[in-house]
Amino acid sequence: MKNLCRHSAAALAILALIAPLSAGEIPPRTESGQMLAAPAELGDRGEIYHVSAGEDAQLVITSDAQLQRTLVTCRRVVGYFATPFELQDGEPPLLVGALRIPVASLFSGSDGFDQLLRSPAMLDAAKYPEMTVELTGVQDARRLSGGDRDPVAYEMTLKGVLSVKDKAIELSAPAKLTLLPFTWRTMSRFPGDLMTLRTSFELKLADLAVQKPDRSWNDKLTDAVKVDVFLLANTVPPEKSLDPKITRQQLVKHLKYLTLIRDFNQPAEGYAWGRRLLADPATEAEALNRLAMDTLLEDGIRTRDLDFALAAARRASEMKKDADAAILDTVALAHFRRGDPKQAATWQRKAVEALGEAREAEDFKKRLAEYEAAAGAMPDGAATR
Repeated sequence: MKNLCRHSAAALAILALIAPLSAGEIPPRTESGQMLAAPAELGDRGEIYHVSAGEDAQLVITSDAQLQRTLVTCRRVVGYFATPFELQDGEPPLLVGALRIPVASLFSGSDGFDQLLRSPAMLDAAKYPEMTVELTGVQDARRLSGGDRDPVAYEMTLKGVLSVKDKAIELSAPAKLTLLPFTWRTMSRFPGDLMTLRTSFELKLADLAVQKPDRSWNDKLTDAVKVDVFLLANTVPPEKSLDPKITRQQLVKHLKYLTLIRDFNQPAEGYAWGRRLLADPATEAEALNRLAMDTLLEDGIRTRDLDFALAAARRASEMKKDADAAILDTVALAHFRRGDPKQAATWQRKAVEALGEAREAEDFKKRLAEYEAAAGAMPDGAATR
């Protein structure tokens, strides 16, 4: 009887959690854009794992047609899952889950196909910038292995709703979930406890209200695509700064900049936000240097405003009285990317001098040699920016 009461109480607790949190719209992104605003009460009832974007091929969508094979990947899925604090035998290992997928971050490796994918006939990124997924249920959960401080793996069937444009598609797919407690090995990816979720399913284009561009695509794009999912989630929120020199608010502002120019490919809005940070007296030199470096080097940015990158780097260097080697190195790179190797070499010499005999000196000198060689190869009188 006691066992029955205990399990009944646990079941009621799960239902109390799921009922108010699984219904309704997917929570919005927070200010940074790199996590979702999980309901406040969820943190009191379960462990929240935030999906970590950036490094993994989180989605791989395959069309294997007779005349063309196309792979579309996405590395910019954000969201969260929650697990019970005290997971009892027979209970589902997941309570709730929500994801947002920016359409602009779907890449096939072909600019032409990517433009088609974002067009009104297909995913219509201008009108519907995101797809969403809501976890609505877990069935047939079975523990496979693990315990104590070892990884714990489960098999289960996930139920969910995928929203694409104005369509809502119910999903059901087998999945494997692994919970990995923090170790120094897991620290090589992210701090905190980790979760991995793997699943695969098929989607029909017709169910998504996605049309082939024209008849020529009948043999180049299948009527149904396979979707492979790998999500790595982390108990440390993306907005938590792990660098004591970077405040949380500075990190949030920087992540918002990247979300706009990279994840959503909104350069007008993104660089307007960047110029606000550049004009703000409270923005520190290190933060401006990060803005410049990411503008120049961050993967996934389609429109790079090199003038903005140079302005941010120059302002950062002025704040450090042109004495910070790392920032001088960024100024040199910005000049080089703008097509002015002579100015790049000039600023890189300053960086080498400021660095002295530090461990990074060899790398700085290699870049100086590269800039000098490029400057020497320029025809006399060649215009530079």
